[in-house]
Amino acid sequence: YQRRVHGMAELYLRGVFTEAMVHNILAFLLRPDAPDFADRLEVLCVFWEIAGPQLESSSNAQVRTEWERLQALSTSPDMQPRLRFLLADLLDLRTNDWRPRRPREVSPKPLAELEHDFEMMKKARHMCCMA
Repeated sequence: YQRRVHGMAELYLRGVFTEAMVHNILAFLLRPDAPDFADRLEVLCVFWEIAGPQLESSSNAQVRTEWERLQALSTSPDMQPRLRFLLADLLDLRTNDWRPRRPREVSPKPLAELEHDFEMMKKARHMCCMA
């Protein structure tokens, strides 16, 4: 889910997805009767981290309802502690105008990705020299 939803959030930011489509996605992820509800909540948090500032600017009643639901889930004793903290972090991010408390650490690229980037740079350099 996570990669797909990350892509969907990026498409929303670029204007490919409408706000109505996004709310359908969020409603799907917030279905509590789903067997993989915990996974869906994690993905939902990723989506909000990416698209939250733009979605919040719409001041839609549906957005307020979704946040009320997330706030209730973040204090629910039935929720796994890991998910409660994840939701609490998301709520803190929103409260702080979508600015993280501390900058994220950038993880190193895998070797295969570095090699691929290097080959692409070599090809681009070779193409420039030939022109």
